[in-house]
Amino acid sequence: STTQKPNSVINSISNFYKKSNANVHRGTYQVAEEATLQYENSRKIISQFINAKDNEIIFTKSTTESINLIAYSLGFNYFKKNDEILITEMEHHSNIVPWQIISKKFNFILKYIPLNNKGELDISNLSSLITNKTKLISITHMSNVLGTINPIKKIISIANKKNILTLIDAAQSISHIPIDVKKINCDYLVFSGHKIMGPTGVGVLYGKNNLLNSMEPFLSGGHMITDVSMKKSTYNLAPFKFEAGTPNIAQAIGLGEAIKFYNKYTYNDMHNYLHKLYLYLIETLKSTPGIKLYSYNKKN
Repeated sequence: STTQKPNSVINSISNFYKKSNANVHRGTYQVAEEATLQYENSRKIISQFINAKDNEIIFTKSTTESINLIAYSLGFNYFKKNDEILITEMEHHSNIVPWQIISKKFNFILKYIPLNNKGELDISNLSSLITNKTKLISITHMSNVLGTINPIKKIISIANKKNILTLIDAAQSISHIPIDVKKINCDYLVFSGHKIMGPTGVGVLYGKNNLLNSMEPFLSGGHMITDVSMKKSTYNLAPFKFEAGTPNIAQAIGLGEAIKFYNKYTYNDMHNYLHKLYLYLIETLKSTPGIKLYSYNKKN
């Protein structure tokens, strides 16, 4: 469940190590400034790709880490005992286990939106699952198992009317569906670079800037502070206060290059190509002795 890497992505990583290998945001010499420029340019490319602001894009190592960052930051500092978190029955483990862990640790209540017999979310009774204790709805945009595309705009609209935070797991959808975080109006959105022709080891967390700046950091260390004394430390602003330590610089640069490669094509181009592969697969399987197809769309 990954994607192959274009030569431009591989070359960008190689060129960084050959010509610009330095830490970012720390040095004033030429190579360090070039590394920082490439790193921050990648952030800009990603922000434009989902229609966000640069300071709303946090580099992580994966979708999993992004969700954990939100879960622990909110769990430690925002949610209260008996507060409720709402997820769905079709979530990837990375959007189940973190909520289970913090719910057990802090006595939160974890609820699930059920599925119907078509493998779709049953949101007919969503209002009955929501109470004045519901603080967050965290849902996948597209199921990693079923391929089901969830009605996130409708769910987010319901949540916004009740001042409930929303987190969208876009790991599966980022390479298949155009995403505009302003239009869907989610509070947080996460995805992994390797799902969209980028390197492994780099992920993205989008969060509304006012929310990010109001949150406590999940990890601490170098770079995420503006001042340190023996008695206290002052945190940096978002996104930097969530990027403690030396980041995955080359991978972040590679992800920016992957987005640039992706932007050369339209989603219709990609869907048409995937559809041809789908038809080829179906016809090959149908003509292979010993294989019976139980479920596929004959029309599409």
